[in-house]
Amino acid sequence: MKSLAVTGLSKLVDDVITFLSDNNCYFVPVGPSVRSAILKEKTVYLSGEVSCELHELYGKCISKFGSSGCSLYPIEDGGWGAFRLEIGDASSNRSTYKIKAEPIVLHEWRSLIGAPSGHWRFTVDTLAIFDDGIGHAYVIDPTHQGYHHLCDKKLAPPTDDWADWSHNQPLKVLGFYELRAAGFSAKNESLQRYINEEVKMIDKRDAQKFYCENVLKGVASLEGNTPICHARFPDRDDHNWISTMRQTMINEMGENWNSTIGSAADQLEAVFLTDHQLVDVRHRLLHRVPSSDASFFITQEPSIIEDGKPMIKDSSQVHSRPILDMGAEPPILPPEYPNSPRAQPNEHLEFVESPVEGAGMDPIAIQIHKDHKPDEKEDPEEYVEPTRVEIGRPVERENEYNQNNAIELPVMRFDKVEENGLPDVAASALDGTTSGGSYRRISSFIPIFLYFLI
Repeated sequence: MKSLAVTGLSKLVDDVITFLSDNNCYFVPVGPSVRSAILKEKTVYLSGEVSCELHELYGKCISKFGSSGCSLYPIEDGGWGAFRLEIGDASSNRSTYKIKAEPIVLHEWRSLIGAPSGHWRFTVDTLAIFDDGIGHAYVIDPTHQGYHHLCDKKLAPPTDDWADWSHNQPLKVLGFYELRAAGFSAKNESLQRYINEEVKMIDKRDAQKFYCENVLKGVASLEGNTPICHARFPDRDDHNWISTMRQTMINEMGENWNSTIGSAADQLEAVFLTDHQLVDVRHRLLHRVPSSDASFFITQEPSIIEDGKPMIKDSSQVHSRPILDMGAEPPILPPEYPNSPRAQPNEHLEFVESPVEGAGMDPIAIQIHKDHKPDEKEDPEEYVEPTRVEIGRPVERENEYNQNNAIELPVMRFDKVEENGLPDVAASALDGTTSGGSYRRISSFIPIFLYFLI
């Protein structure tokens, strides 16, 4: 994984680890990334503990990677004074051609491994890796059974007191279904029954938070009467994950699904955003520490209402028109959005209407047809009419080609081009009609050429 580029940075994962070492900050990977590494599974997630103070590291990170590449957040369930630092810029557009590592998540030293055993998750996610710097790596297993459970792909709490382990930690309990979807199974049937019984008593808001953040991979805003989940519009991999998670939970819960997680998820209002919009919303909802405050330690607990800033009421201020409600009428696009070539005056100083109605459509070409009815005094070949045709082969007709003879060529798509880059073909076509009878000369040349052939 060290060879992967970090999202939003022109650096590799190994470069970020080197940056930590250069600042006397020792990094110990902990949790799901270690689990995937031991199972030799591909992963783009990396998290762990660092031995240096996060606020000081935050300032150095900004100096190295910029303010957009570093984010410091307080941890809700970690107690006051607990923070995590993320290195990477998730607002960068996801590439379909190259796999990149998600922003690296750093926790304070001994905040994970050194936490009380009642705060640990399942044993398979308590493992850590120690790298001595000379080519040797060692697995740290604080429960003395996590490594064996991982090899057997079995799930078990780190303690025998399940009631104390699950008390007031609903997201950790619901993580059972996330691991079940990843191919793990309960170590015994009693644990499976216990988890399903605990889920019946979980608060609806906790269930919605889990579904939004762990299933839809978004960020939840649960204040107010309407719970909202801000997320990216799911691609194919996201669809597969959502389908797998839903089917796993339905199979595990049975008839309790509709009265627990299913009911809570159905009440969520999904708002799909771009990568950049989602990062902005996430910064606000998770109370990102301003980059200008990186040089000093914050002593006051962050609050929603801040001095000198407007009060944040709910998520409707961020996205007043959810995408799910925009199907009734075309969306309002910004004026700089690329459009068809603008209307141009013809030889009679009459404007030719633009062949595309409204913005947001694919760019068009102007094809010359002899459909215009000429006046009696003029040559009919001199008149042309601009009409709309599509550029490229439509994606819907791909399957009509013989699959045996098909060549793997990229499909022509025109999602967005700059308007000033489109040639004004309509005007050039109209100008051609008055350029000294060029069309008449071509047509008169053809009979002469045929005469010499005979």
